Amino acid sequence: MKNLNQYFINASESCREFGLLTKHYSFSEKENPTELYTVTTLHLCKQHSKAISILLENKLYIDVLAISRNIMELFFNLEWIKDSSKNSEKAKKVFQLEGTAFSSMEKGIKMMEEDANKDKLVWQEGMYKENKETFELVKKIYSHLIKKNKKDNLVFMEAPPFDKRMNPLYKLKFYNMYRDLSTFIHPSPLLREFTLLRGDSENTPLQIIEKHYPNLLENVLFFIYGILENSHKLLSEKMPEKESEIQSINLSYFKKINEISNKF
Repeated sequence: MKNLNQYFINASESCREFGLLTKHYSFSEKENPTELYTVTTLHLCKQHSKAISILLENKLYIDVLAISRNIMELFFNLEWIKDSSKNSEKAKKVFQLEGTAFSSMEKGIKMMEEDANKDKLVWQEGMYKENKETFELVKKIYSHLIKKNKKDNLVFMEAPPFDKRMNPLYKLKFYNMYRDLSTFIHPSPLLREFTLLRGDSENTPLQIIEKHYPNLLENVLFFIYGILENSHKLLSEKMPEKESEIQSINLSYFKKINEISNKF
């Protein structure tokens, strides 16, 4: 596993090079939501890839799994957006993804509001008002992420659940992998076994994970390639003059990770 960190260093560098090509373009949240979301995704992918390389170098293998799950989400979110043929449909999906975090915040404010109407308060009145005012400001800033619900109330948009954003083939092939990675996000029994290094001398947790680790990380490296390719497709309309440079970056990265199957 010690040689795998170099591939993630290469992945981070490829995302960085791609990101630099976008520096001369100005994308706005309302007029270019898809492009701006894509550029943000590239930046996150660069950071995640660099983080994985550092974690691998320091043998923090469990932490790699949590970040790998995030990279899967980045890939499938772009894949979901890209599958729409119309720019307006792509933008709507971006707004749903971006609105989901605020939707959770909105539900929290409603819980505080319900509490404010009770005799015995959990939240102090001043705290509720402060949070409510902050949230109203958020709604004004990100008004393009708001829609009317069935009750005619203004609420933040929400994306469908993760598995609903995967096409049937990808869901069949990769959703189990996503659920397996989710096992290492919270203190699950499986995470406990690896964290506490329990097991007999013939079958330690590290020995178990080492059997599957290279294949898992190979998948993650190809997800990163998918992020680069989807970014290419989603940005090509606004960056036609950068076409050859983007192709060169993506092809160079693909050639590097294509060597993996012969090595691990």
